[in-house]
Amino acid sequence: MSDVAGVPTALEPGHPRPDRPPPLVVTESLSKHFPVRPGVLRVASPFARAVDGVSIRVRYGETVGLVGESGCGKSTLGRLLVRLVEPTVGRIVFEGRDLTRWTEDALRPLRRRMQIVSQNPTSSLNPRMTVRDLVGEAIRIHKLARSRAQESDRIVKWVERVGMRPAVLDLHPHELSAGQAQRVAIARALSVEPKFVVCDEPTASLDVSVQAHILNLLVDLQETMGIAYLLISHDLVLVSRVSHRVAVMYRGRIVEQAFAKDLCLRPLHPYTKALVASAPQLDPGRIRARLPVARAMPSSALPPSGCGFYERCPRAAAGTCDRNVPILEEIPDGSGHEVACWFPAEG
Repeated sequence: MSDVAGVPTALEPGHPRPDRPPPLVVTESLSKHFPVRPGVLRVASPFARAVDGVSIRVRYGETVGLVGESGCGKSTLGRLLVRLVEPTVGRIVFEGRDLTRWTEDALRPLRRRMQIVSQNPTSSLNPRMTVRDLVGEAIRIHKLARSRAQESDRIVKWVERVGMRPAVLDLHPHELSAGQAQRVAIARALSVEPKFVVCDEPTASLDVSVQAHILNLLVDLQETMGIAYLLISHDLVLVSRVSHRVAVMYRGRIVEQAFAKDLCLRPLHPYTKALVASAPQLDPGRIRARLPVARAMPSSALPPSGCGFYERCPRAAAGTCDRNVPILEEIPDGSGHEVACWFPAEG
């Protein structure tokens, strides 16, 4: 299959998995509102809507890419899905169980089945622990080894499985390169054999060649273990190459989602159109005019009365877009393509 910078596609972009497995993770109208301190900003609301009514699904063995600019709520959504952040309202269903009101004690047995790989491995790895301790910690917590020897074998296996030699086992995080540190973070997350992993900008701090190696690794592990990923990134090109489906987030909401190829070839939301237009390598044979996206993304503490993209949209209609919030709905062509826009067929 085609690749970009050495990054392969898990499946041909845009094509569903042939077995169409049921959802592993489902959210229903999920929201997270953070309080805003009085006097810090002139805001219309005492809360910042980091995530605002998101409904999303991830199937077994599937990669769902989540893209959007900084501050749109991508990382908060990822942390919500693994219950590292408590939701304000809405539901999180994992393997058919509603986890929204589960206590931390009740969640503990499920922690091994849902993991997260953070954006900055240097800050997420305890600087006082060796690679051996970092990878072995979760194995010990979840009692996945019957003896010290079995634990040691499992640690070595995972270090090797992510492409490193056992010689790194006694090193500390500051003695590792950025790529090695990210491999350790991946080994730590996958050593408990989860079914779902949130990858929060896993290549953001890496150079291009190392990015390709890390993404190749994630794809290989998915194919052998059947892991499902939520792959968070601001890079639509990267996400479109390794995801089965892609969701576009803006101002705390999902504004469009579709199979990767369909979204790149046929973007319907004006924000998605702007993202695609800024990355012509997604479709080199097609010449696009760049869409103007004026101003920076408004604060999430200034909730709009209508569409969140209204103030930046090049074709917003006064009286409709500024007053009514569009609902994320599937277009009637059977493709599964969903968009939240009052005029999705225009432009």
